[in-house]
Amino acid sequence: MEGSGNCHVLAVFASALMKAGGLDSIVLLGDAKQSQEESLGTPHAIAAVNLPQQPSYDNRQSISYYDYNGERYYLAEATWSSPFTDSSDTEIIGSLVGDNPW
Repeated sequence: MEGSGNCHVLAVFASALMKAGGLDSIVLLGDAKQSQEESLGTPHAIAAVNLPQQPSYDNRQSISYYDYNGERYYLAEATWSSPFTDSSDTEIIGSLVGDNPW
């Protein structure tokens, strides 16, 4: 309604949209770290979606997922974009299902 929201709002919204479209989705809560050396991260929420097969992209070396209740859910970051990036730029880590920008 306001055209904005934090990660919790956007992850729930993205998950609800996927569910409305017939996809099985969940919201993961955890800490986002900018590097492996960082001891504490920032609380973060991210949507994840169960797909019949793993996403495959030419420009990604790994696909991030979370196994829950015997199902595999691929990360679907809802907050990766900024007003200074083109939202269709698939070179940005976090823009594709299975990316883990954290």
